[in-house]
Amino acid sequence: MDFWLIRLRGREMSTPGFPKLAGTLRCAGCGAEIKPEEAAYIRISGGRVIAYCRKCVEGLEILR
Repeated sequence: MDFWLIRLRGREMSTPGFPKLAGTLRCAGCGAEIKPEEAAYIRISGGRVIAYCRKCVEGLEILR
């Protein structure tokens, strides 16, 4: 099952049952290390975690 979480403009939305994550994540956009609670977008698919920091998510064309 795939899960996602997005945080924008002080709001948070996610799929039901989004798991708690521990440790640090690496942003897929810029490579920065971020804590799960600092990530603006997280997707878990096929056991793989993909995360983006706020700076990279705000720069995505699809959100404009």
